[in-house]
Amino acid sequence: MEEFPGGYIAGELKDSKGKTVPGSSRVTTYSTTSHVAFASRKRFLRGWIAGEALLPLVDLDVQLASGAESRVRGFADLTVGAGLQWAPKRLGTASSSSVQWSTWECPSGNIAIHARVNLSNHFVVVDPYYAFTYERRKVEWSARLHYLWNSTNNDPFVGFGVKNIPSGQAFHLNYATSYETVQEREARIQRVLVGSS
Repeated sequence: MEEFPGGYIAGELKDSKGKTVPGSSRVTTYSTTSHVAFASRKRFLRGWIAGEALLPLVDLDVQLASGAESRVRGFADLTVGAGLQWAPKRLGTASSSSVQWSTWECPSGNIAIHARVNLSNHFVVVDPYYAFTYERRKVEWSARLHYLWNSTNNDPFVGFGVKNIPSGQAFHLNYATSYETVQEREARIQRVLVGSS
């Protein structure tokens, strides 16, 4: 179990062209997200079954230069996930490890179609991904490939003047690479020696 508290304050807002909106505007957000994760000893397709759930509690206050003010407090959308974690495999002088995971964001947060700000996206999000890491000597390369699907919001804010908002789909990836320096290798060897003494 983990708890992730956070806060954010913005003293000015930008318009769609990136210019500062004149007047005194302010957005203040305080939140804490509860994260529960587990990894079982059960295996499926040779991988360990795991799961997680995240639930944010949010206090959001928006004050616009026009004098409009909106404040909402409560739980935001629940995110649940499940997947498989495989043990690292040796590939000659290299090794690799991988994870297959899917998350679902449920529109469970506080929603009011007449409010300017809400704590819910008010649509379902499905985000399966496959992540892997490849290591060979001093070089490591990791990547995560995502497919993101969003349902349609059939009850958007009435001020938009539309009956629904289709959010669409996307394929995206994250990647990183690293190279082990002499200092990192010496520190790792030292940790091994201290741990074995």
